[in-house]
Amino acid sequence: MFPRNRLFVKLLIRYGCSFIFICFIFNYFGLLSHFFEEPFNDKFTYPYDGDILSLCYSVRHNIKPEIEPLNNQTFPYIHNNDRKCKDEFENPLTPQLMIVVKSRVDHFERRNAIRNSWGFERRFSDVLVRTVFSLGVGNAPEVQKLVDLEAGRYNDIIQVSYDTLLR
Repeated sequence: MFPRNRLFVKLLIRYGCSFIFICFIFNYFGLLSHFFEEPFNDKFTYPYDGDILSLCYSVRHNIKPEIEPLNNQTFPYIHNNDRKCKDEFENPLTPQLMIVVKSRVDHFERRNAIRNSWGFERRFSDVLVRTVFSLGVGNAPEVQKLVDLEAGRYNDIIQVSYDTLLR
């Protein structure tokens, strides 16, 4: 009986380790997660199912929309260049392409490189392109002064104080 137990233990260790290894590999490559997935078409609903144009109209005209917004946070703007989509006579323009570039506060050279390369607004004569840079707030006051100068010169900085939620 003793040799039989030894063989049983060897087989148990061999197949047990193989089973654990195979389960680990299946889990690593995501094969086990397919057993717990639900069908996309049956379970998914978008929060804004319905007429999106009427929702946009309501928001633009300060009418309470039928569906509550997902994120109703408002942040104070330090620089809000709302003139970006207006001409020199303050007439509203409709750009065909709006490029919004997320940038760090202290990346002055990178923003200039984008302005002079693929973010150049007059690159195409037949397409109205607008480029804006979205910035947060930095900690250094001297960097903020440079951002203020840059915003005054290029009029393409949108700076928002996102840190109000942390307080």
